[in-house]
Amino acid sequence: MAQKQNKQTVLVGVAARLFHQRGYNRVSLGDIAEAADMHQGNVYYYYKTKKSIAYAVLTHCNDMLLELYEALKIEPPTKRFEQFLNYVSSQSSYTEYGCPIAALSAEMVFENADKKSSDFPNIYQTYIDWFTQNFVELGLSKQQAVLQGQQLLSAMQGAIHVSHIMADVGILRNFSTTELKKINQL
Repeated sequence: MAQKQNKQTVLVGVAARLFHQRGYNRVSLGDIAEAADMHQGNVYYYYKTKKSIAYAVLTHCNDMLLELYEALKIEPPTKRFEQFLNYVSSQSSYTEYGCPIAALSAEMVFENADKKSSDFPNIYQTYIDWFTQNFVELGLSKQQAVLQGQQLLSAMQGAIHVSHIMADVGILRNFSTTELKKINQL
């Protein structure tokens, strides 16, 4: 059982990297098998379709995000935001390839008629929920906290996108600094 989980973990990690670097539509299960140094039949054993491995990647990303949030729980809310924003601004892959979650989520939404599928992890809602919780702890009403969370997520995605398009990591650093100043004024 551990070997099966290890192979699945390897496949999800390889698929995440390839989807991020090339885009979902430019990656085949054969590409994933080759990059994972596995036979294509092994990939099909675990994931019957590219869509199923994409869902596994998004689920893994969501789980990693929840683990990050759990690790930040010991800090007061302003420190949590600081740690989170420092993490975002330190991701050079965002400047090189854009946001892996945004790109893959967008491609999955466009591919599926049922955009509210329960099989589809809503990572953006995970972000908003965490941001909201922390804004409430900083003293905002629930309604204000939700709006602040949505605005922070939108600003973050915009900064990642512009940083990628302009190949300028400084944009992410400036975003983080600016947002943290706003948060510290609450």
